[in-house]
This record gives sequence, C-alpha cells and structure tokens, in this order.
Amino acid sequence: RGGQFKSGLQLLSAMVIIWLLLRTPLRPRTVYAPCIYIGGIISILAAFVVGHSGTLAIVCMTLSIMPETGSFAIPFGLVATLNKHAELEGKQVS
Repeated sequence: RGGQFKSGLQLLSAMVIIWLLLRTPLRPRTVYAPCIYIGGIISILAAFVVGHSGTLAIVCMTLSIMPETGSFAIPFGLVATLNKHAELEGKQVS
C-alpha cells in the first residue's frame, strides 16, 4: 500500500511542480528547496520517531519521494518554460 501512495504522490507533486514553474514567476530553487527540506525532515522522523508505528512508517516512506520528485521535475519544468518563451517569440519548438 505504501508503494502505491508513494507513486501517487510522486505523480501529483511532479505535475504541481511543473505547473508552478510554467504558470508562476517562482524561481526553480524556490520550488526545489521545500522538496529538500521535506525529505530531510522525513528522514529524521523515519530514523528517530517511527518506532513500531506502521502508519507513520508508510507516511514517511510516501513523503520520502519529494527530493527525488523535485530533482526530476525541475528540469522538465525548465525545458517547458524555455519552450514556452521560444514559442511566444515565434521560434520553432520541437
């Protein structure tokens, strides 16, 4: 069950990150930094707080995908933004 939650969160958060980069003037580092912080906090929780709690373990495993998602989605968002600007300038976009 935890793996399905993890995959769902990865899909949803990747779409949100790309949407943020396309539709808002936010800089990529502003979007990526929270992903790193979430991963760090979750790692500490997983190491010291989880204990024998299955539910908290699933939550930690699910949220541990955020740094990876950020590092994969940011480049796609940057390319999409560059393509959007090129298209607005009338350049051919592949």
